[in-house]
Formats: sequence, C-alpha cells, structure tokens
Amino acid sequence: MGSLRVLALALALLPTVASAQQPKTPTPQQVQQAGDLVKKAIAKSQAGEHLLAIELYQQAYNIAPAPILLSNIGSEYQQISKPADALKYFCKYLEADPTGSNATYASAQAKSLQIQLGNQVDDKDVCKPIPKVVKQPPIDTHQGSGSGEGSNVGAGSGAGLTGTEFGTSGGSGSDTGTPGNKPNKTLEYAGLGIGVVGLVFVGLGIDYGLKAKSLNDQINAHVQVTPWPSIYDGVPIADWDSQGHSWNTDTIVFSIIGGVAVIAGGAMFIVGHKGSAEHAEHTAIVPSANQHGGGVTLLGHF
Repeated sequence: MGSLRVLALALALLPTVASAQQPKTPTPQQVQQAGDLVKKAIAKSQAGEHLLAIELYQQAYNIAPAPILLSNIGSEYQQISKPADALKYFCKYLEADPTGSNATYASAQAKSLQIQLGNQVDDKDVCKPIPKVVKQPPIDTHQGSGSGEGSNVGAGSGAGLTGTEFGTSGGSGSDTGTPGNKPNKTLEYAGLGIGVVGLVFVGLGIDYGLKAKSLNDQINAHVQVTPWPSIYDGVPIADWDSQGHSWNTDTIVFSIIGGVAVIAGGAMFIVGHKGSAEHAEHTAIVPSANQHGGGVTLLGHF
C-alpha cells in the first residue's frame, strides 16, 4: 500500500516516541499525558521560568522518552547560562539519536558550548573535548657577549621574549572566537527537511484516524437483523477491535510527532535563515505537540 511506503520513508528520517531502552510503546494515555507536560513546559519557558520548564520536560521524557525532549532540556539550560548542563543534555540527545531530526542543531550547539567552556573541539565528535597542550617556552642556553651579567643583559627590554610566555598567540584568535557568522544554510535546510517529515507524519495520523473512523462507522451502521460480514475494510471480523485500537494509537502518536517536527523544523529554518551562529546559540527550539492534529479528532470508538 502507498501509505506503508510513506511510513517506511518517514521512519527512516525521524525516530518514533518508542525508545530502545523501553521495549513497550507508550499507551495513548501516556502519550497524551506527556503531550500535556510538554505544553506546560513550553508555557513556563515562554514565561522565563526555565527551571520549571526543565522539570516538566524531564517528567514528559520519563513517561514517553522521545529523544528530542533531551535537546529541549539542553536549550533551557542554555537560556539560564548553564553551559555545562546544556552541553550534557545536547550530548545525551546525540547519543540517543545521532542521526535524528535535531542532530544538526544539537551538534552546532554542543560545539559552541565546548568553545564557550574553553575546550577545543573535534568536529567528528563534538561531545569529546580535545585536551589542550601547554607549550613550554624554550630555554635559552646561549650566553650574552657582554661582561658581568651575561645573558641577563638587556632582559628588561624584552629581548628574547616570543609572546608565548604570556599565553598570547595573536592572529586570528581561533581558540576563543565563535563559529562563522555566515547564514547557517545547513540549519535552514535541516529545518525544511524536518518540517516536510512532520507534515508526512501528520498526514499519516489523519490517514490512520480516517481508517479507524471508517471501521467504527461501518460497525455502528450495521443492521442487527442481517448477518455480520466477515471483513470490513480488509480487516477480518476477529481483528476489528484490536485493529481499531491500533489505528487509534497510531493516530495519536503520529499526530503528536508530526506536530512537534513541523514546529521544530519551522523554528530551525527561521534561525538558519536569519543566518548568525550567535543568534542560533541564543535561540531555544521548543517544539510543542500539535493539539489540533486532524488524526486526533477522527478517532473511532472501540
């Protein structure tokens, strides 16, 4: 079926709520509970109550461990000037979902935070700082040509000093500078991609909701005096109840994930389009669940 091929493509681009560490998929009630906590966290963040937002995101993650919530927690710590904690959660996200929808953004923030903390960064592993090598100044073994003090003569004028004695290197200042100030095209393109995937997920949620509603409507419209058919919408009579519940669950999960991805992608596109790495460092991406998703409103009753 066409919808199954679309589902396979979408799953390859964006992780689902289910975690490898949690074998059971969250129930619809748990997904709804986690979504409500995310909405509250966003409201607290917008009100400047970032510590409360962090607590709510952590509660939501404990219920439905979507890796993107770890990135949100990192953004909240970043806004209250706690770079070490922010770096910790961005790296937790990259460890949990290294090729996920928010990986580009999390990698950029982790790199910026490493620089802010005074660490050198390995671009292949932004979460692993490179230890700095302290260069010792060379020992001058040559004696001066003058009498008496020898090599000490003229020391007061700065003779023989290279600048390394004072920890200065001059030049480009690459150790303390910030990433380039060019528009972040990578983040912009990533935002577009995530937004498209989000729309695909919302569409899947609507599709599953329509299937559940169609099956439910046919069951409710059945005339009691006539025999029950063996199949409705390609579903055998013995599987009507379980398939209906499965479609309802898929509707909720895909609608929430799709809404989160659309908002996250839009925010990433705006940050990338404005084009300053400094702006990206100070802009938190706090996606919320789509509470008006079409799939949610089309659930059947089983």
